[in-house]
Amino acid sequence: MSVSPNVNAPPPTNIPWWQKRGNTAQWISAVAACVALVGFLIQVNAIRSNAREANARQLYSSYMEAGLRHPEFLKPDYEAIKADPTRLTQYRWFVSYFLFAYDDVFHALGEDGWVQAFRAELRPHLPLLCSEMRPQSLLQYYSRTADIVKDEIRAAKGTVPECANVRL
Repeated sequence: MSVSPNVNAPPPTNIPWWQKRGNTAQWISAVAACVALVGFLIQVNAIRSNAREANARQLYSSYMEAGLRHPEFLKPDYEAIKADPTRLTQYRWFVSYFLFAYDDVFHALGEDGWVQAFRAELRPHLPLLCSEMRPQSLLQYYSRTADIVKDEIRAAKGTVPECANVRL
């Protein structure tokens, strides 16, 4: 014979306080898990940021090394470069590398001090950019880099003949 519990019996009054509020160890474990998850996410974000910065610095260092290997491209004679198809191809790649290096630097390291350096280094390359670049080719860069390139092209319309008829 089975004994059925009395459903109308009053609840016991001598229950310890921690049982009334739930299992304290479970609450502590849940809070600790949440704190650990937040800590993990912060750590992942820091690792991602550090990797982005290291990559930008490496890319910029490689660009500087390319400048040492091809100093003629740092202050280019565009007319002389255009006369040699091989050198023109090399110069195009050099300028692309330059743009991507600064684009990555702006994205990873911010703009402090870099914008002025970028503008100064960009000006000698405007004849190439104005004569060969299409407006949609700027879409491959972050907006800050593209905006600076557009600003410099607009500012050069009166001084760089290749930029006179560029529409952005």
